[in-house]
Amino acid sequence: MFKTIRWKLTLWYAGLLVIILIILGFALYQALRHSLMSEAIDTVVTRAQQISSFIETPEAGVTSEREGTFIDISDPDLVKKFSSESIYIEIRDGEGVLVNHSFLLREHHLNGGTLVSKLKTTGPGTLELRHLSELGRMIVYTLPLMREGQNLGTVKVGRSLKFMDSALDRLQLLLLFLFGGGFLLAVGVGTALAKAALSPIDHITKTARQIGAEGLNQRLNLKGPEDEVTRLADAFDEMLDRLETAFQRERRFTADVSHELRTPLTIIKGTAEVARRGGAKSPGEYREVLQSIESEADRMTKITKSLLTLARADAGQLRLKMGKVDLDEIVEEVQEELASLAEQKGIDLKTKIVTPVEIEGDEGRLKRLLSNLLENALKYTPNRGQIVLTLERDNHWVKLTVADTGVGIPDRDLPHIFERFYRVDRARSREEGGAGLGLSIVKWIVLAHGGHIEVASRLGRGTTFTVWLPLAERSKPKD
Repeated sequence: MFKTIRWKLTLWYAGLLVIILIILGFALYQALRHSLMSEAIDTVVTRAQQISSFIETPEAGVTSEREGTFIDISDPDLVKKFSSESIYIEIRDGEGVLVNHSFLLREHHLNGGTLVSKLKTTGPGTLELRHLSELGRMIVYTLPLMREGQNLGTVKVGRSLKFMDSALDRLQLLLLFLFGGGFLLAVGVGTALAKAALSPIDHITKTARQIGAEGLNQRLNLKGPEDEVTRLADAFDEMLDRLETAFQRERRFTADVSHELRTPLTIIKGTAEVARRGGAKSPGEYREVLQSIESEADRMTKITKSLLTLARADAGQLRLKMGKVDLDEIVEEVQEELASLAEQKGIDLKTKIVTPVEIEGDEGRLKRLLSNLLENALKYTPNRGQIVLTLERDNHWVKLTVADTGVGIPDRDLPHIFERFYRVDRARSREEGGAGLGLSIVKWIVLAHGGHIEVASRLGRGTTFTVWLPLAERSKPKD
């Protein structure tokens, strides 16, 4: 139980509050102790000074004809006048003989007991903290009684510290009660606050456990203030969006792969079975069977190679062989390679090199990019159509355009044409030998070179692919 975040937050909250209470309680205890001790010290020092001043003051009384004669230090009225509850007085003459004391000191002496410590003070007197067996702890101040250089004796004034100990004991009990109550209150409040703060996370946890591969359409849709938990829920929903999209793409991809491979496998098996049962009787017919099998095997090989390329690209295992590439030369090479195919279909294939350009790239991949775009245009351009391949420079970019007068692409299909195995006209694409992977490879090559690709199409009027690639540094025009 104590491993949960809720209890950890509660215990941290309660522990922090208790530490704060302990620090405040300790400071309060020390402040009160210092205040009460200072009060006790001031009391004994003041009383001793008053007694000394009273004896030396002429108004205290006259015991002879000479003004200012001392009052008798052994007079009991002197002690009674300055004694009070918990304040004890003891007076000794110049020879150290006890001559006057408080009534309660008849069996005790202020210089008896155990000396706990000597305290600092100013003036001629001495200040001590003593522990008397019957009276407990006591502050004792000793002051010499001097007059005109003559030592008349000493006065000791003691103040019992029972009042201070009693007050500090009551404070300790109060602080212990506050600590205990504060801890329990902190646990209760902390539990409530932690529960309120973490309840959205519990909701996230329950929802996450209910979500499976078949239920990725569920969302948290957590409402509330824009805090960390809400942002976590939003991020979780965004992750589910991506996962759902990825799972759908994976399902479609798996279905398409199985469908694409099933067709040539079915043809190969059917053709071989017909030949085995004697359907092919002459060498020429056997050659046709073998050519059909070879054609379908080539198609499967092409599909698997394209899939391997995309899989390695997704895994980051496909490295480009970068170098300086004259793109205009690649354009001319690809145009020459596909010129015969265009001629067979009665398509006018033109190239328009506005400016020879040089880029940093992988020559083989760039050649495949152009080949895929042109082959795709040739598939969907009817006889007597036209394809124009244009190469030009646009500021710091190379603009490569492949425009055809083919059948065009419906608007609803444009956002999906770069998806794997996606084909606008599946039946026609299969007849042309396409597997719906060429444009996916084109997009990867463009992105791998730091560029981007655009497509515009009008149904029945044609399609234009525009590839933007960054120029090599030495080819960039000076600003």
